Amino acid sequence: MGPVEFREWKQQLERIDEILGLGGVEEVFQRLSLARRNEDERVAAEKEKRAYRDLSNVEQASYQRLSSQALRCNVART
Repeated sequence: MGPVEFREWKQQLERIDEILGLGGVEEVFQRLSLARRNEDERVAAEKEKRAYRDLSNVEQASYQRLSSQALRCNVART
């Protein structure tokens, strides 16, 4: 990529960052993703007849960070 293409790509990524941040999309996605994970884990625990365990604060923060990365990668990819 040349300098012009790089600048255009950078501007697009910055705009995506702005939209995801200001629009609250990223926060909603994190909450929905975490809720889905918890529900899937609860169902799996019931099926396997084991105790359900909530994520610790550190694990939850890590999961939310991973969710944000997945969202951003998929938006940038498309």
